[in-house]
Amino acid sequence: MFGLFLFITFTITLGSCANHDIFKNCSRVEFCANFRSLQPSDNYVIDAETISVENGSSTLTATLKSNNQNSDLTLVLSGLQHSTFRLKITEVNSTRYELKDVLSGEPELLNFANVKTGDGFINVTSASHSNYVTIYFSPFSIRFSREGVPEIIFSGDRLVVTKNAPFTFGITYPQAIQLYGLHEHCASLALRNTGPGGMDPYRLKNSDTYAYEIESPMALYGAIPVLYGHGATATAGVFLHNAAEQWIEINNQGNGSSQAYFMVESGALDLFILLGPKPVDVVRQYTALTGTAHLPQLWTLGYHQCRYSYDSQDLVKEVIANFDSHDFQLDAIWLDIDYTDSYKYFTWNSSTFSDPTPLLVTFIVACIPTTISYQECLNANILGLVFCGADVGGFINNPNDELFQRWYQAAAWLPFFRAHSAKDTPRREPYLKSEEVQSVLRSAIQTRYKHLPQWYTLFYEHTRTGDPIIRPLFYQYPEDTKVYQIDNQLLVGSDILVRAVTEPGVSSVQVYFPGGADEFWFSAEGDDVYAGNGFVDVAVDIRSIPVFYRKGSVVVRKDTVRPNTAEMARDGFTLYVTLDANNKAYGRVYLDDNTSFNYRDSAEYNYIEIIINNYDNITVHEIDTNSNGNFTFAIDGVVYKSINNFPEANKPGSYKNVAYTKDANGNLLKDIKIYSNEKTT
Repeated sequence: MFGLFLFITFTITLGSCANHDIFKNCSRVEFCANFRSLQPSDNYVIDAETISVENGSSTLTATLKSNNQNSDLTLVLSGLQHSTFRLKITEVNSTRYELKDVLSGEPELLNFANVKTGDGFINVTSASHSNYVTIYFSPFSIRFSREGVPEIIFSGDRLVVTKNAPFTFGITYPQAIQLYGLHEHCASLALRNTGPGGMDPYRLKNSDTYAYEIESPMALYGAIPVLYGHGATATAGVFLHNAAEQWIEINNQGNGSSQAYFMVESGALDLFILLGPKPVDVVRQYTALTGTAHLPQLWTLGYHQCRYSYDSQDLVKEVIANFDSHDFQLDAIWLDIDYTDSYKYFTWNSSTFSDPTPLLVTFIVACIPTTISYQECLNANILGLVFCGADVGGFINNPNDELFQRWYQAAAWLPFFRAHSAKDTPRREPYLKSEEVQSVLRSAIQTRYKHLPQWYTLFYEHTRTGDPIIRPLFYQYPEDTKVYQIDNQLLVGSDILVRAVTEPGVSSVQVYFPGGADEFWFSAEGDDVYAGNGFVDVAVDIRSIPVFYRKGSVVVRKDTVRPNTAEMARDGFTLYVTLDANNKAYGRVYLDDNTSFNYRDSAEYNYIEIIINNYDNITVHEIDTNSNGNFTFAIDGVVYKSINNFPEANKPGSYKNVAYTKDANGNLLKDIKIYSNEKTT
């Protein structure tokens, strides 16, 4: 198989389920247990005589005087670009560890425009004039506001910082109905309330927990201390620049003023405040601090097959041959760890891999990604960790055929698409299933490959903006309070809506269609169209899951089925068009060599805008005119989804496909070579 990639991964096996002797709850961790029972107390006041700031400066400093036996603290507040502030609070002679290599660079400061002292407070206005900070002296607290509306309150009565020991602080989100973030946990996207006597706080600590409890705050592989508060009118967030173990108490308030209480083992209280005002803004503000992912090579977005372990050279060749002979697309095989000589990494077991070199197109050593839930990939994406996926089929145990098929169908719409399993599970490569099941799995994989132009474009756009690849509905529709708890649906970019089928034996599922009565969603493969009026029962069978294209979009696909991404390189594109009320549609596509960093180092790429007016006019032109690419954009066909019957309340309408492969002069579209550095109509 040309272009196949072979992976070697390292795995540590701990057991078949979460071991609570190792993965402790809060009551068994001393600093968490102590702080959790601590009552709010006004421990500090601002010494007004120590405040130092001037108009035109970007930094305010002050001393926090202790009301008890604790040491005094130094407060430093800085204004930053992108509606962001930085707050650092430390002991006067602190020896706390401060991170050096997490931020993508030193944040760019933004001068304060105005500083005004009042009776018991000081107001600091940013140069943008839309954001300001009010520091209250006694009792101490800090209010961060945007356009006159408080969005973040740093609660002084939850602040404990002393003797380089564990510390605490509290955050209130006055406009927030729901809190999100704190990756990584196998739990719902919308964080649940915690509290003494109830659920444990969310724990952040890097733990190799390959088999874990669902809907649990227990720590997993990753730890990203970012917490967003979202409501219908505002979104704000905080990022604690600290890698120590943390426990976070959550209190969502349905009418606003949601709260969080951070308990941190060590390190510095170095907090970034992100003032939004929308989900897209806070995500971009966060990724502006920590950076974006590199654009992955195109083959990495194809289908990957893995097992713990493929433990011989002959077995690897057999698996590849079977994928070919059963017409399953495949771009990578992962070996796991048994290829080694007695688990000595960077070695080969000579008895089972006597001649490994011919197998290797690319040799990469990587740690095994976590098995992860659908919801957690949404969570990871809004926290900058965009190349996220699941172990398709599950790492342990053996799913029945229905669940196995649904798993492939859902995972095809996650950024990273890889099947994986433990060594004591039955072999479950897709070609080992019955013909009926194979057909469903093959269709799911083909669906993934057909949409690779969309995936690749979204990954490129992430490098420019920090935007997520997959998105929760609240990200795109922030004012719709009904979507805040939905995490069995996702958006791929802004134009593709996907609903995983997680219920067994169903003939219909509830799908939420957002956007209002004027927003239409077209079934990707059927002929139904729905208005964005909320929940509707959508018929399903085992062959597919609900997938929809948004009105006014151009979804760019490659529909010719090839064995892998390398063999798709010269294929043309098919445009799937859903015109809006003005008979217009808009899309984008990104082109480069699919493999190198030339897009970054020498601007060898093309980033293309596709504008469609009515049924007879397509304009293609370069978005980024400074790029140096000269890649050909060949269109094989254009498929218009044209509404026959408009949808009614809770009922779908219908549409028909109108396909074109020739222009008005009878020329085959695929013979018209569009060079993307030229405007073409």
